[in-house]
Amino acid sequence: VLCFFLFLFLFVGALIGGRIGYALFYRPDIFLANPLGFFSPYHVSTGWSGIAGMSFHGGLLGVVLALSLFAARRKVRFFPVADLVSFVAPIALFFGRIGNFLAGELYGRATTFSFGMYVPETVGMGVLRHPSALYEAFLEGLFLFVVLFFLKQRKKISGEIALWFLMGYGVIRFFVEYTREPDPGIAFLFGLTRGQFLSSILFIFGCIVWLWLWTKNRGKMKE
Repeated sequence: VLCFFLFLFLFVGALIGGRIGYALFYRPDIFLANPLGFFSPYHVSTGWSGIAGMSFHGGLLGVVLALSLFAARRKVRFFPVADLVSFVAPIALFFGRIGNFLAGELYGRATTFSFGMYVPETVGMGVLRHPSALYEAFLEGLFLFVVLFFLKQRKKISGEIALWFLMGYGVIRFFVEYTREPDPGIAFLFGLTRGQFLSSILFIFGCIVWLWLWTKNRGKMKE
């Protein structure tokens, strides 16, 4: 029962956070023009078209908030639960990115490399592109999971796995962005794509909190 409620909290947090994050980080112009319509799957001109556009970084914020509410409601410590969720998060990312690939989403930039792939005609038939969704599936998913699996053996304080996940994802996403096609109409910030900019903040935040935790628990670890 406890696991079910945890999953429910995380699912709702990721869903709401992902959509709000996309609105604030990527398309604030459209959101401000029609806030309610931005979250509605129905549009007067096109009918039922679903809700398109989610932000991982926004979903992450939603998950953190949901996890905080769950911990407070169930009277459990935040960091141990965050470590558990972060340890399995790469597996969810793996399947999520595989889904992006199968749906033809998050296609990569044009390339001349032999492992480039063709994308649907709506994107540009005859142009080889990086399979960036597959890059993310294996790097953010399988590779990051393996890294966390080995680092887990070196864990000394609660919260380390969660912070390793944040820092690892931030680094991987920053470099994979060089192979992803930039979102149309989204301006670069300081020469970085929006994903790179947000991932940089994520990495820096993870480093700061990790140093704070080590400083706070230094005496306990010596004992």
